Amino acid sequence: MTFFNRQYSKKYASYTNEQLLTLYIEQEDVFAFQALYERQEDRLYSLFKRKIQCEEDCKDLMQETYIELLGSKRFKKNDINVFEAYLIGIAKNKRSAYFKRSYKETELKKNIVGNEHVQLQVINAENLWELSAKQEKEEQLTRLLDAINTLPKKQKLAVELQLQDLPYTSIADEMGTSATGVGSLLNRAKKNLKKIIGQFKKV
Repeated sequence: MTFFNRQYSKKYASYTNEQLLTLYIEQEDVFAFQALYERQEDRLYSLFKRKIQCEEDCKDLMQETYIELLGSKRFKKNDINVFEAYLIGIAKNKRSAYFKRSYKETELKKNIVGNEHVQLQVINAENLWELSAKQEKEEQLTRLLDAINTLPKKQKLAVELQLQDLPYTSIADEMGTSATGVGSLLNRAKKNLKKIIGQFKKV
């Protein structure tokens, strides 16, 4: 498995891991950092793949790990053991967060499929597509989507952004408001959706 094309590993082939870390810390050589990271790829991929079947999800988690590691200041000392321990720690945290998200999405499916009162929670496009494949609940899902389209403009936008799994802070930036304001919009949207869906059922 290759996350990068490992061109930097080849360029810095004669350097030890300690030397690469020193180049990054003392000279801010990002290419040296990438070379060092590339040497950890297989180890990281194995850590994710042992418990996560989807290869694309594993790659996404590796990218998240790389970005967080690159922006971190905590390991900036010339100790390769500290670097590697911190890298694995980030990866394990990313893996745990992945399973927490998966659990929430599973619970959401149960709510939509088994509950007459649809509860608006974090929904992503993949959830919606999978649920729509359940023929017996397709009508309920259609009502939810139709209801979203009838919401006031700002509420509708807030819900649509939440459907993309964006955190409140990102939604706030997109809408030019605060995270508190986003929470208020989504709460009102949830109440409105319940009323609208209730009206659909009476029709």
